Amino acid sequence: MKKALIELKRPDPVKDSAIQVRMRCDDGMLKYYTGHSANLKTFGNAANQTIKNKIENEITRLQVECSVLGKPVVKTLVAERLDALLSKKKNTVVTLETMLTAVLEDMASGKILTPGSGRYSPETIRSIRLTVNNLTKFNPELRFQDVTLKTYREFKAWGVKNNWSLNTIGSQIKFWKTLMRVTEHLHGNNIHKHEDFKIIREETEDIHLEEDEIQAIYNVKLDVPEVRLLTSYNLARDWFVLNCYMGVRVSDLLRFSSRDIVNGFVVIATEKTDDKVIIPIHPTAAEILKKHKGFPAYMPAQKLNEYIKIVAEKAAETCPSLGDDFLYIVTKGGVRHEERIPKYKMISSHSGRRTSITNMRAAGVPDTFVMKLHGIKSAKTLERYTKLTPEKAAELAAKLDYFKG
Repeated sequence: MKKALIELKRPDPVKDSAIQVRMRCDDGMLKYYTGHSANLKTFGNAANQTIKNKIENEITRLQVECSVLGKPVVKTLVAERLDALLSKKKNTVVTLETMLTAVLEDMASGKILTPGSGRYSPETIRSIRLTVNNLTKFNPELRFQDVTLKTYREFKAWGVKNNWSLNTIGSQIKFWKTLMRVTEHLHGNNIHKHEDFKIIREETEDIHLEEDEIQAIYNVKLDVPEVRLLTSYNLARDWFVLNCYMGVRVSDLLRFSSRDIVNGFVVIATEKTDDKVIIPIHPTAAEILKKHKGFPAYMPAQKLNEYIKIVAEKAAETCPSLGDDFLYIVTKGGVRHEERIPKYKMISSHSGRRTSITNMRAAGVPDTFVMKLHGIKSAKTLERYTKLTPEKAAELAAKLDYFKG
């Protein structure tokens, strides 16, 4: 008979670790967490020895039964018997492994919905998966029922140690809170609602493009001998320029199809909020749609972000402002950094949305229209997209009579 190994996942003389069972079954290696923990000093005490004896006896009993019935000893069967033995209800201990499987799968399938009863977007699910991975690196033994404000502070400090920016730490806390909220009925811990368990954010400057810069990118001539790469660069350019005139979230942009064009407008239900948005088609956007006989071929957001910087760098040869240094101030690793970065390197898929919103407001489009066209619900959110940068303030001020002497 195959013997089960009962052990500590990470043996330590002081720190408790999960007691796990490892056993070679007929369909592979089983790794089973008992729901109990101990350290090297307490692992051999009477209570834990009783648990180990019960597990060993139950596995032996199961192996005998399977042998008599001519059935294989498979992992699910062993796990079910141990669940019953230990009165272990599924998911009462909400581990990070549970997040990576059941919870994220339920988000993707629509079983778990957003607070507004919408579905989580693929981008949000990918971001949450990244958060789970980071929480696992922070503390592989982390259990949500054990999270305290001390855990929250330690995670922030860990992010600083890893040279994360404040906004990166804040985004990880945001998705951590989401996970704790959707699983609260399992772990019973509502510490994520505490006023001190808050998402941190640092105001940073983001770029938008002026009309001449958009056109320079649109009309750039790329000298790339490799046909496949040239096609990818052109796709990235066309998607980006489209969004400079449509201003949708990238999660909506890259799922556009010809059926979204209705009577000369683009009509969609946004993935994040499920709001209906109707967008007039700008002449440059119409040219792109005509060229592709609809929307361009799909391109992953990561590739769009990578390629548009290369295209914009080439466009800077004919539009010097795309190469102007942009003073970027950010706090990373707890230290304030000032970096001078060429504008083309600051461009991302999100810059299209910001450009559309900023340029519409600058052209005198009423804020109520701008909000409706971009699926924005609050004036506060609108202002975040169109902050007056120091550069723009200086440019406008220089035109005033006061500075003309």
